[in-house]
Amino acid sequence: MKKFLLFILIVSVVVSSLYFLKERNKSITESKYQTVSALIKQEKWNEASVILDEISYYKDVNSLKELVDGKKAEWEEQEFKRKQEHQIENAFAKIVALIKSKKYDEAGQELLNKDDMYMKMTDIPHEKREEIYNTILFYTSALIDYSKGNIIRAKDSLVYISPDYDDLLGTEIQGFANQIIDMSEWSERYWAIQKISTPPAIGMTAEEVRSSNWGEPKDINRTTATYGVHEQWVYSADRYIYFEDGVVTAIQD
Repeated sequence: MKKFLLFILIVSVVVSSLYFLKERNKSITESKYQTVSALIKQEKWNEASVILDEISYYKDVNSLKELVDGKKAEWEEQEFKRKQEHQIENAFAKIVALIKSKKYDEAGQELLNKDDMYMKMTDIPHEKREEIYNTILFYTSALIDYSKGNIIRAKDSLVYISPDYDDLLGTEIQGFANQIIDMSEWSERYWAIQKISTPPAIGMTAEEVRSSNWGEPKDINRTTATYGVHEQWVYSADRYIYFEDGVVTAIQD
């Protein structure tokens, strides 16, 4: 009888302990859930995401997790863009200051330190670094000529800049361009230069290849099959471009 009573007592203690632990864990989980709600209102997506991973089994956490992860990804992308903008501003800070002070010749000399500027833009893709550097270079050249009264040469430099450029000093460049060149002339001359300097590339359409610096082919060999249309464009000097359904898939140079 005593053993039975002892057994009952032990079971009661265990059950009570388990119930207490369950209620305690539930309370802790609910507290974390409420913390997540507060963090979401504060748009602290990283912190909210970490806590949601700890209570993934609770209430509507799965849908909250999807929302938070989406917002977190947007926030990280925005932060990366801000970091890139800061690197660009830092790399060109001295040049921008010289240009705004109308010390164009000094800005031109400073632009010779291309490698130093590129070292400050480690998170910027190479193509974008090239675009920004070349844009500021041609803009500075145009300003130097304009300050000396040579508007024709200033226009000749400006047309190497895309009319759609909207990065560093974009507003200033547009304002300067409005003073010396008509938008239609700027656009026409810019794209004429691009046509001359742009080589064909994988992914281009036939029209884009014709507008590249390879131009029209000497001959076109076309094969039509059940899987699509294959074309071989033949150029001089044993150069070939291959198309699948109107898109470049290979270039032999």
